[in-house]
Amino acid sequence: MGPEPIQQFINLAEVIKRLAAASGIDVLNLVKSMDEMQAEQQQAMQQEQQMMAMQQEPQMAAVEQKREQAAMQMMQQQPPELPPPPVE
Repeated sequence: MGPEPIQQFINLAEVIKRLAAASGIDVLNLVKSMDEMQAEQQQAMQQEQQMMAMQQEPQMAAVEQKREQAAMQMMQQQPPELPPPPVE
């Protein structure tokens, strides 16, 4: 059995606290609370999303540049509009 299935059945934070208490170690500010772990996990996810956005930024700029080039080519290929004939 690996660590993932064990985590389904055992509260690892509680195991650490009990082992420390049995060894006479004060766990105050030593073991992270669930709130601290969730905050760190959330921060890591935000950083990952920022990294992904930064990696996609040049690609999006390239797509926009190609779109602008295509629009310019379309404008250059269109024949100029003739002014309407004068009405007499």
